[in-house]
Parts: sequence; structure tokens; C-alpha cells
Amino acid sequence: LINMYLDAKHNIDKVTLTGYRNNYKLHVKDSWFGKIEIKQVDEPKVLEFYNELITVAGLKKTTVALINDFVSPSFTAAVKYHWIENNPCKACMKNIQNTKSSTIEILTLEQQVSLSKFTELFYPQYYVMIKCLIELKIKIGELLGLTIA
Repeated sequence: LINMYLDAKHNIDKVTLTGYRNNYKLHVKDSWFGKIEIKQVDEPKVLEFYNELITVAGLKKTTVALINDFVSPSFTAAVKYHWIENNPCKACMKNIQNTKSSTIEILTLEQQVSLSKFTELFYPQYYVMIKCLIELKIKIGELLGLTIA
């Protein structure tokens, strides 16, 4: 079902589609959830699977939400084709347990200098990027989004 849904999506960005396929292969395809028949899937099974991804596999709630981004529409398609009556994933994410957010440790001045020197010696192609991150105090996503005007 999920493969059929992903194969039919031509309006999704390639990077997003690749992420969906990778998460499907890693976490859904060979799991007990991925092996049960479509008609056997109900909301409690979806909740059990999603919570299992958090507690056993150690995924964050945001990753489970990403998985739900392709699982739920797949079941919506199954409803459309009259294979099932309703989508068991429709309201599941609001019932998923929250994960603890990890704390971010900021590099000390000494660590920043060491990182800069290390990068300059062993990874000179990334030196300018590391230097910009340290000096401008911006996130990597912000740095990668910069363009020359």
C-alpha cells in the first residue's frame, strides 16, 4: 500500500520522497505493522506501532510524525479505493507520547578554536563554512541557505 502510494506521488520533491522511502524501508516495511493486512489495521494498532517506534526504536516524535506523513495518506488512498472504510491513522499523532527534547551544548571558546584549527588542517574544504558558523553564530541550515546576491 505504501509503495503504491509513494510510486504514484510525482508532485513531491525528490529529497522528501527519498526520505519517505528510506524511513519506510528502515522502520515500516519489515516490522510487524508493515506485514499485517490493510483490513486488519485499526487505530489502536497504529498507536501501538508509533509508540513502539519511540520506546523501542528510540525515534523522536518528529520522526514518527514524518512516518505518519506517508502512512496516513496511504490509508486515505485505501479508503478512496474502498479497501477499508476509514483511515486508522487520521487522528493518531495527537495521541502519541512526547519525547524528551535533547539539550544542546554550546562549544566553549577553546573548543571553537580547536574545531577551527582541526578543520583548517584536515578538512580545508570545510574551513570557511566552520569559520562562518563560529563567527556569525548561525545554524547550519541558515548558512546553507545563504546566497550571493
